[in-house]
Amino acid sequence: AYGSYADSFNDYVRFLQVNPRYREALSLVGDGSAYLRALQRAGYATDPNYAKKIQGLMNGPAFDSALGTLKSALAQPITDTRG
Repeated sequence: AYGSYADSFNDYVRFLQVNPRYREALSLVGDGSAYLRALQRAGYATDPNYAKKIQGLMNGPAFDSALGTLKSALAQPITDTRG
């Protein structure tokens, strides 16, 4: 288990960066659809519909809502709540 979402995401990125087979996908991060297709071609997922499924999630209302929440949270000043 990871201590935070950030730790999980950082580990995911490190995994992709240290595996040369994902080099093409990493060069396409500006285009989500192309990135997902390149990940699939490189063997990241065994499901032949991986890219389409993830794109479906990204194009859905839950993803939009999550992005809105994230953007709102990022716009707020960071405060130290540790006391």
